[in-house]
Amino acid sequence: MTHQLRYIYDERDFLEVWLPEAETNRIGKREPGLYKVGVCARTPGSCRAFDSFMLEAFSKAYPLVLAEVLAKEPSRQQENYEVPELGLYGVLLSQVLREIHNRIIAKAPLVHCYINF
Repeated sequence: MTHQLRYIYDERDFLEVWLPEAETNRIGKREPGLYKVGVCARTPGSCRAFDSFMLEAFSKAYPLVLAEVLAKEPSRQQENYEVPELGLYGVLLSQVLREIHNRIIAKAPLVHCYINF
C-alpha cells in the first residue's frame, strides 16, 4: 500500500512527517509506532509503522534515526510512501528521510575556516 506523506522542517532543526489520511482520525488514543527515536505514534490496530513522526535535532539524530528505520524496514516493505513536493513516489521511509536530509541539511551553507601559517 502507498501512503502520501507531508513533512515540515523548521529553523529549530525540528522535523515532522505525517500521513494526512491519519489527520481525520484524531479521535481516539494513539499508540507508539514501531520506531523508538523521536516521537512516533499510530492509530491503534492500523498495522502501519507510524501516523506521525516527530524529531527534534534532526540533523544531529539523523544517523541514529536512519539506522533504526533501515533495521525495521524489511518487515514493513508493504508500506511505500509518496512525497510529491520532493518528487518521491513509491519509496520507503528511509528514502524519504534521506531526501529531506540531502535537500535541507546537507545543503546548509558551510563555514570555511582558513588558518594562516
